[in-house]
Amino acid sequence: MTAAALCGAVGVGPAHAGEDPTEAVADLIGDVAPDQGQVVKGAVEGDQIVAEVRSTEVSVPVDPDQPIVLDGPGSAPTVTVSLPAEVTVDTAQVADDGTVVYHATDDGASAAVQVLDNGSTRLQTITPDANGPREFTYTFGDGIVPVVHTDRTVSLVRRAGGVEVALGSIEEAWAVDAAGEPVETAYRVDGRALVQVVVPSAETSYPVVADPSVSLGRLIYVKYDKSEVKRTVTSGLNDKLKYQAILCAVVPVPAVQLGCGFVAYDIVSSIAATTKTAYRNGRCVEIDYTYNGLPVSWKTIACSTSIGRG
Repeated sequence: MTAAALCGAVGVGPAHAGEDPTEAVADLIGDVAPDQGQVVKGAVEGDQIVAEVRSTEVSVPVDPDQPIVLDGPGSAPTVTVSLPAEVTVDTAQVADDGTVVYHATDDGASAAVQVLDNGSTRLQTITPDANGPREFTYTFGDGIVPVVHTDRTVSLVRRAGGVEVALGSIEEAWAVDAAGEPVETAYRVDGRALVQVVVPSAETSYPVVADPSVSLGRLIYVKYDKSEVKRTVTSGLNDKLKYQAILCAVVPVPAVQLGCGFVAYDIVSSIAATTKTAYRNGRCVEIDYTYNGLPVSWKTIACSTSIGRG
Protein backbone atom coordinates (compact mmCIF):
# COMPACT_ATOMS: atom_id res chain seq x y z
CA MET A 1 0.00 0.00 0.00
CA THR A 2 1.38 3.44 -0.89
CA ALA A 3 1.66 6.24 1.66
CA ALA A 4 -1.02 8.21 -0.19
CA ALA A 5 -3.43 5.27 -0.14
CA LEU A 6 -2.73 4.67 3.52
CA CYS A 7 -3.49 8.28 4.40
CA GLY A 8 -6.94 7.76 3.00
CA ALA A 9 -7.31 4.38 4.70
CA VAL A 10 -6.49 5.65 8.17
CA GLY A 11 -8.35 8.91 7.90
CA VAL A 12 -5.39 11.28 7.93
CA GLY A 13 -6.56 14.74 6.98
CA PRO A 14 -9.08 17.36 8.03
CA ALA A 15 -12.12 16.34 10.03
CA HIS A 16 -14.80 18.17 11.96
CA ALA A 17 -14.93 17.64 15.70
CA GLY A 18 -18.36 16.54 16.81
CA GLU A 19 -19.25 15.18 13.37
CA ASP A 20 -16.55 12.61 12.68
CA PRO A 21 -16.53 9.64 15.11
CA THR A 22 -12.73 9.57 15.19
CA GLU A 23 -12.62 13.21 16.28
CA ALA A 24 -15.35 12.46 18.83
CA VAL A 25 -13.15 9.80 20.46
CA ALA A 26 -10.14 12.15 20.56
CA ASP A 27 -12.31 14.92 22.02
CA LEU A 28 -13.70 12.59 24.69
CA ILE A 29 -10.22 11.56 25.76
CA GLY A 30 -9.10 15.19 25.81
CA ASP A 31 -12.07 16.14 27.98
CA VAL A 32 -11.93 13.40 30.62
CA ALA A 33 -8.49 11.70 30.66
CA PRO A 34 -5.74 12.85 33.04
CA ASP A 35 -3.51 15.45 31.43
CA GLN A 36 -0.24 13.57 31.04
CA GLY A 37 1.18 15.63 28.21
CA GLN A 38 0.75 16.70 24.62
CA VAL A 39 -0.15 14.14 21.96
CA VAL A 40 2.65 13.70 19.40
CA LYS A 41 1.31 13.24 15.88
CA GLY A 42 3.01 10.45 13.98
CA ALA A 43 3.91 10.14 10.33
CA VAL A 44 2.56 7.46 8.02
CA GLU A 45 5.33 5.00 7.11
CA GLY A 46 4.09 1.99 5.17
CA ASP A 47 1.41 0.36 7.29
CA GLN A 48 2.50 2.09 10.51
CA ILE A 49 1.96 5.47 12.13
CA VAL A 50 5.39 6.34 13.56
CA ALA A 51 6.17 8.96 16.21
CA GLU A 52 9.48 9.68 17.91
CA VAL A 53 9.80 11.32 21.32
CA ARG A 54 12.56 11.37 23.92
CA SER A 55 14.74 8.88 22.00
CA THR A 56 11.87 6.37 21.76
CA GLU A 57 10.33 5.50 18.40
CA VAL A 58 6.76 4.27 18.66
CA SER A 59 5.18 2.43 15.72
CA VAL A 60 1.39 2.14 15.89
CA PRO A 61 0.03 -0.34 13.33
CA VAL A 62 -2.92 0.24 11.03
CA ASP A 63 -3.84 -3.43 11.49
CA PRO A 64 -5.27 -3.90 15.02
CA ASP A 65 -3.99 -7.49 15.10
CA GLN A 66 -0.39 -6.25 15.02
CA PRO A 67 1.39 -4.98 18.16
CA ILE A 68 2.49 -1.47 19.01
CA VAL A 69 6.30 -1.35 19.00
CA LEU A 70 8.45 0.81 21.30
CA ASP A 71 12.07 1.06 20.15
CA GLY A 72 14.69 2.64 22.40
CA PRO A 73 17.88 4.37 21.25
CA GLY A 74 20.70 2.51 19.53
CA SER A 75 20.66 -1.22 20.21
CA ALA A 76 18.30 -0.90 23.17
CA PRO A 77 15.75 -3.71 23.48
CA THR A 78 12.34 -3.45 21.85
CA VAL A 79 9.10 -3.68 23.81
CA THR A 80 5.82 -4.55 22.11
CA VAL A 81 2.27 -4.39 23.41
CA SER A 82 -0.87 -5.69 21.76
CA LEU A 83 -4.31 -4.15 21.84
CA PRO A 84 -6.50 -5.88 24.45
CA ALA A 85 -7.91 -9.25 23.51
CA GLU A 86 -11.41 -8.17 24.55
CA VAL A 87 -11.86 -5.55 21.82
CA THR A 88 -13.00 -6.30 18.26
CA VAL A 89 -11.98 -3.28 16.22
CA ASP A 90 -11.46 -2.00 12.70
CA THR A 91 -8.30 -0.61 11.09
CA ALA A 92 -6.79 2.57 12.50
CA GLN A 93 -8.13 6.07 11.94
CA VAL A 94 -6.04 9.12 12.91
CA ALA A 95 -7.61 12.18 14.53
CA ASP A 96 -6.38 15.70 13.91
CA ASP A 97 -4.45 15.75 17.20
CA GLY A 98 -2.61 12.50 16.40
CA THR A 99 -4.76 10.11 18.43
CA VAL A 100 -4.90 6.74 16.66
CA VAL A 101 -8.43 5.33 16.98
CA TYR A 102 -9.62 1.76 16.39
CA HIS A 103 -13.42 1.78 16.19
CA ALA A 104 -15.38 -1.20 17.50
CA THR A 105 -16.88 -3.44 14.83
CA ASP A 106 -19.47 -4.73 17.32
CA ASP A 107 -21.26 -3.23 20.33
CA GLY A 108 -18.17 -3.55 22.51
CA ALA A 109 -15.28 -1.28 23.35
CA SER A 110 -13.12 0.78 20.98
CA ALA A 111 -9.41 1.45 21.48
CA ALA A 112 -7.19 4.49 21.05
CA VAL A 113 -3.41 4.99 21.18
CA GLN A 114 -1.64 8.25 22.00
CA VAL A 115 2.10 8.89 21.97
CA LEU A 116 2.73 11.67 24.50
CA ASP A 117 5.52 14.20 24.73
CA ASN A 118 6.50 12.90 28.19
CA GLY A 119 7.78 9.75 26.46
CA SER A 120 4.90 7.45 27.38
CA THR A 121 2.41 5.70 25.12
CA ARG A 122 -1.21 5.53 26.29
CA LEU A 123 -3.37 2.58 25.22
CA GLN A 124 -6.95 3.49 25.98
CA THR A 125 -10.19 1.56 25.83
CA ILE A 126 -13.53 3.30 25.39
CA THR A 127 -16.49 1.28 26.71
CA PRO A 128 -19.83 2.61 25.38
CA ASP A 129 -22.27 1.23 27.95
CA ALA A 130 -22.78 -1.07 30.92
CA ASN A 131 -22.88 -4.13 28.65
CA GLY A 132 -19.31 -3.60 27.46
CA PRO A 133 -16.23 -5.48 28.70
CA ARG A 134 -14.84 -4.75 32.17
CA GLU A 135 -11.49 -6.47 31.78
CA PHE A 136 -8.79 -5.68 29.22
CA THR A 137 -5.88 -8.04 28.65
CA TYR A 138 -2.53 -6.78 27.34
CA THR A 139 0.37 -8.98 26.26
CA PHE A 140 4.01 -8.11 25.66
CA GLY A 141 6.57 -9.63 23.34
CA ASP A 142 9.79 -11.59 23.63
CA GLY A 143 9.24 -13.33 26.95
CA ILE A 144 8.36 -10.18 28.91
CA VAL A 145 6.40 -10.67 32.13
CA PRO A 146 4.55 -7.82 33.92
CA VAL A 147 5.29 -7.36 37.62
CA VAL A 148 2.91 -5.22 39.70
CA HIS A 149 4.52 -3.23 42.54
CA THR A 150 3.00 -2.16 45.84
CA ASP A 151 2.58 1.38 44.47
CA ARG A 152 0.41 -0.13 41.69
CA THR A 153 2.91 0.63 38.94
CA VAL A 154 4.18 -2.20 36.72
CA SER A 155 7.61 -3.27 35.47
CA LEU A 156 8.01 -5.18 32.21
CA VAL A 157 10.56 -7.84 33.09
CA ARG A 158 12.50 -10.38 31.07
CA ARG A 159 14.07 -13.26 33.01
CA ALA A 160 17.02 -15.40 31.92
CA GLY A 161 18.31 -17.87 34.48
CA GLY A 162 19.30 -15.95 37.58
CA VAL A 163 19.04 -12.55 35.91
CA GLU A 164 15.98 -10.30 35.82
CA VAL A 165 15.93 -7.30 33.45
CA ALA A 166 13.33 -4.52 33.65
CA LEU A 167 12.98 -3.04 30.15
CA GLY A 168 9.97 -0.77 30.60
CA SER A 169 7.30 0.40 33.00
CA ILE A 170 3.57 1.08 33.18
CA GLU A 171 2.01 3.80 35.28
CA GLU A 172 -0.75 3.13 37.80
CA ALA A 173 -4.05 2.26 36.11
CA TRP A 174 -6.77 4.88 35.75
CA ALA A 175 -10.33 4.95 34.43
CA VAL A 176 -12.81 7.82 34.15
CA ASP A 177 -16.40 8.13 33.03
CA ALA A 178 -17.99 10.58 30.59
CA ALA A 179 -18.46 13.11 33.41
CA GLY A 180 -14.75 12.97 34.27
CA GLU A 181 -15.40 11.05 37.49
CA PRO A 182 -12.92 8.34 38.49
CA VAL A 183 -13.97 4.71 38.07
CA GLU A 184 -12.47 1.99 40.26
CA THR A 185 -9.74 0.09 38.42
CA ALA A 186 -6.64 -2.00 39.09
CA TYR A 187 -4.16 -4.35 37.42
CA ARG A 188 -3.70 -8.06 37.92
CA VAL A 189 -1.21 -10.42 36.31
CA ASP A 190 -2.46 -13.50 34.49
CA GLY A 191 0.55 -15.54 33.39
CA ARG A 192 2.47 -13.25 31.04
CA ALA A 193 -0.49 -10.92 30.51
CA LEU A 194 -1.49 -7.76 32.33
CA VAL A 195 -5.22 -7.39 32.90
CA GLN A 196 -6.82 -4.04 33.67
CA VAL A 197 -10.02 -4.58 35.64
CA VAL A 198 -12.58 -1.76 35.55
CA VAL A 199 -15.38 -1.73 38.16
CA PRO A 200 -18.13 0.78 37.26
CA SER A 201 -20.76 1.76 39.81
CA ALA A 202 -24.48 2.46 39.43
CA GLU A 203 -23.58 6.15 39.11
CA THR A 204 -21.05 5.70 36.30
CA SER A 205 -21.75 7.73 33.15
CA TYR A 206 -20.81 6.13 29.86
CA PRO A 207 -18.62 5.92 27.89
CA VAL A 208 -15.79 4.92 30.24
CA VAL A 209 -12.17 5.57 29.23
CA ALA A 210 -9.45 3.39 30.80
CA ASP A 211 -5.71 3.30 30.24
CA PRO A 212 -2.31 1.75 30.80
CA SER A 213 0.59 4.12 29.94
CA VAL A 214 3.75 2.32 28.77
CA SER A 215 7.26 3.80 28.85
CA LEU A 216 10.71 2.43 28.16
CA GLY A 217 12.15 4.43 31.04
CA ARG A 218 15.57 6.03 31.44
CA LEU A 219 17.62 2.96 32.33
CA ILE A 220 17.82 -0.81 32.01
CA TYR A 221 17.47 -2.30 35.50
CA VAL A 222 19.17 -5.65 36.11
CA LYS A 223 18.83 -7.88 39.18
CA TYR A 224 21.25 -10.74 39.84
CA ASP A 225 19.92 -13.48 42.12
CA LYS A 226 21.90 -15.36 44.76
CA SER A 227 23.09 -18.00 42.31
CA GLU A 228 24.57 -15.39 39.95
CA VAL A 229 26.13 -13.50 42.86
CA LYS A 230 27.73 -16.72 44.13
CA ARG A 231 28.93 -17.69 40.65
CA THR A 232 30.61 -14.32 40.22
CA VAL A 233 32.33 -14.25 43.60
CA THR A 234 33.51 -17.88 43.63
CA SER A 235 34.84 -18.02 40.08
CA GLY A 236 38.60 -18.22 39.63
CA LEU A 237 38.81 -15.03 37.55
CA ASN A 238 40.15 -11.66 38.70
CA ASP A 239 37.61 -8.95 39.56
CA LYS A 240 37.58 -7.17 36.20
CA LEU A 241 37.28 -10.39 34.22
CA LYS A 242 34.53 -11.58 36.56
CA TYR A 243 32.48 -8.52 35.81
CA GLN A 244 33.03 -8.63 32.06
CA ALA A 245 32.70 -12.39 31.63
CA ILE A 246 29.89 -13.12 34.08
CA LEU A 247 27.80 -10.17 35.25
CA CYS A 248 27.72 -8.66 31.78
CA ALA A 249 27.50 -11.75 29.62
CA VAL A 250 24.40 -13.19 31.29
CA VAL A 251 22.29 -10.08 30.63
CA PRO A 252 20.04 -10.78 27.60
CA VAL A 253 20.55 -7.27 26.21
CA PRO A 254 23.27 -6.91 23.54
CA ALA A 255 23.94 -3.23 24.31
CA VAL A 256 24.77 -4.06 27.92
CA GLN A 257 27.09 -6.88 26.90
CA LEU A 258 28.94 -4.57 24.52
CA GLY A 259 29.19 -1.63 26.91
CA CYS A 260 30.59 -3.71 29.74
CA GLY A 261 33.92 -4.04 28.01
CA PHE A 262 34.55 -0.31 28.31
CA VAL A 263 33.86 0.18 32.01
CA ALA A 264 36.57 2.00 33.99
CA TYR A 265 38.58 -0.05 36.46
CA ASP A 266 37.42 1.88 39.55
CA ILE A 267 33.80 1.19 38.63
CA VAL A 268 34.58 -2.51 38.16
CA SER A 269 36.30 -2.61 41.55
CA SER A 270 33.31 -0.99 43.25
CA ILE A 271 30.85 -3.42 41.63
CA ALA A 272 33.06 -6.35 42.62
CA ALA A 273 33.08 -5.12 46.24
CA THR A 274 29.30 -4.73 46.18
CA THR A 275 28.91 -8.25 44.82
CA LYS A 276 31.15 -9.71 47.52
CA THR A 277 29.16 -7.87 50.19
CA ALA A 278 25.93 -9.29 48.79
CA TYR A 279 27.40 -12.81 48.81
CA ARG A 280 28.49 -12.54 52.45
CA ASN A 281 25.07 -11.27 53.53
CA GLY A 282 22.89 -13.56 51.42
CA ARG A 283 21.55 -10.69 49.31
CA CYS A 284 21.06 -10.00 45.61
CA VAL A 285 22.60 -7.26 43.46
CA GLU A 286 20.92 -4.62 41.29
CA ILE A 287 22.91 -2.77 38.61
CA ASP A 288 21.26 -0.02 36.60
CA TYR A 289 22.64 0.47 33.09
CA THR A 290 22.30 3.15 30.44
CA TYR A 291 21.05 2.08 27.03
CA ASN A 292 24.71 2.04 25.95
CA GLY A 293 25.45 -0.66 28.51
CA LEU A 294 27.34 1.45 31.05
CA PRO A 295 26.49 0.95 34.73
CA VAL A 296 25.41 4.11 36.57
CA SER A 297 24.48 2.64 39.97
CA TRP A 298 24.84 -0.65 41.81
CA LYS A 299 23.74 -1.86 45.23
CA THR A 300 22.89 -4.90 47.26
CA ILE A 301 19.16 -5.53 47.64
CA ALA A 302 16.92 -7.99 49.43
CA CYS A 303 16.23 -10.81 47.00
CA SER A 304 12.49 -10.18 47.37
CA THR A 305 12.85 -6.59 46.14
CA SER A 306 11.25 -5.73 42.79
CA ILE A 307 13.20 -3.73 40.23
CA GLY A 308 12.37 -1.30 37.48
CA ARG A 309 10.80 1.71 39.17
CA GLY A 310 12.36 5.09 38.42
